Amino acid sequence: MRSLRLGRRQALRWLLGGAPVLGGLLAPLDVRAWSSPRPATAVRALFIGNSYTRFNDLPGTVQALAASVHGGPPLSAHAIANPGWDLPRHWRSERTRGALDAGGFTHVVLQGHSLTALEHPHEFAGYAGFFHDIIRRHGALTVLFETWARRRDSRLYARGALAVSPHHMQSLITDCYAALARDLQAELAPAGRAFLLAEQAGDLGASLYRSDGAHPSREGTLLAALVLCATLTRVDPRRTTFVPEGVAPATAARLRQIARASLDPAG
Repeated sequence: MRSLRLGRRQALRWLLGGAPVLGGLLAPLDVRAWSSPRPATAVRALFIGNSYTRFNDLPGTVQALAASVHGGPPLSAHAIANPGWDLPRHWRSERTRGALDAGGFTHVVLQGHSLTALEHPHEFAGYAGFFHDIIRRHGALTVLFETWARRRDSRLYARGALAVSPHHMQSLITDCYAALARDLQAELAPAGRAFLLAEQAGDLGASLYRSDGAHPSREGTLLAALVLCATLTRVDPRRTTFVPEGVAPATAARLRQIARASLDPAG
C-alpha cells in the first residue's frame, strides 16, 4: 500500500480551498467505486456494530444527512450496536440473527471491533463472510464500515505490539477491510481513511475523538456518517447540509470536504 502521509502544509492548503494535492496520498480503492450509478430508490440500512456505531447515534446521523440532500434518495437506518461486541458475538445473538432473517433491508453495514483487523483478521473475514451470505440471500448489499486508528497519543502505540503510529495502524486496518471488500464484492465505507486525512490536516484530528482517544466525538461521528451516507446513497457528501448539535458549521463544512476526499483519493 502506498504511503498515507500528507504534509501538513499541503493538507491545510487543500482544506482551505487550494488545488487538490491528493496524488499519492491513498492507494485507489480497489473495490466497487462509490460513485457508480445507482437508482435514487429508498435505502433501508441495518447497522451491526458496537460503541463506534452507537456513540452519538451514528445511524441517526446518517439518516439526517441523507434527508438534508435535496432530491436525494430517502434513507431509513436501524441499528443493533452493543458496546464491545465483535462480529462473532453478533453471529451468536438471537436478536441480530433475527433482524437479518426478517429481511426488509437494502443494505447491511458491518462494523468489526476496532482492534479485530489487527488481532484477528482471519476471524473477522470469516464471520463477515457468514453475514454476507445471509445478506446476499435477502437481495441486499453488504457495506463494510472501516474503523479508524487510535489518536496519536494513545498508549497502544507506546506498547508497539499492534501498531506504532496512527499511520501504521490505519494501514493495517485499511488493508484488512479493502481485501475483504474485494473478496466479498462488498461496498467499503472508508471512515478510517477520512480520520487519517483529518489527523494529517492538523487541528481537526484530535477533535474527532473523545477523551479515551478511541471513541468518536460528535465531530468524529459526523465524519464517519458523511462517509457512510455517501456510500449508501451515492450522493456527494458535500451536498449534505445537516449539522449535528454541538458541531460548528465551519467544522462541518471541512469534514464534508475530507469525507469526499476519502471516498475518491485518486481524484
